[in-house]
Amino acid sequence: MKKLFFLCLMTLLTWGAQAQTLEGSWATLLSNDDDEMQATLVLAFVKPNDAAMVISFEGNDKDMGKMEFQLAMGGTYVQHGNKLTLNLDKDSSEVEMKNWEPTEEAAALFEQDPDTKKAMINAMTELLNTQKDSLVSAFGREEMTIVSLEADEMVLQSVDEKITFKRVE
Repeated sequence: MKKLFFLCLMTLLTWGAQAQTLEGSWATLLSNDDDEMQATLVLAFVKPNDAAMVISFEGNDKDMGKMEFQLAMGGTYVQHGNKLTLNLDKDSSEVEMKNWEPTEEAAALFEQDPDTKKAMINAMTELLNTQKDSLVSAFGREEMTIVSLEADEMVLQSVDEKITFKRVE
């Protein structure tokens, strides 16, 4: 009976410890402009203090179709109590087109002139590349406060706002 009680207690303590861990992936919706553009931020924390930030931009343009671009950046993190500092390395970043479902008109245009498609992809990629500095200054190298950390939700306080993240698998 004592062994059973001890096993149950250890299991509960283990679950409780996992519920309070920063490790894993956390997502939040940054913007949602009525089907036109949605930006999702994912922060991933892995031992021994490796971190990654991925921002996915999904758009639905009436002329071009549905598009998804992704900006990924690696780095490290330091946690001291409820203080969290991300050190993101913009030189490690990658911008990639993940998916594109062009409209019939856009598909016909790109079939006639493949350079137009390349130019559009390059323009979107360059736009995201120009945003790296602002993303690093907003999320990387700023000390944030962990307001709450639960099994499936984390709230971070930056200098000017609170951001709620949900744990993702």
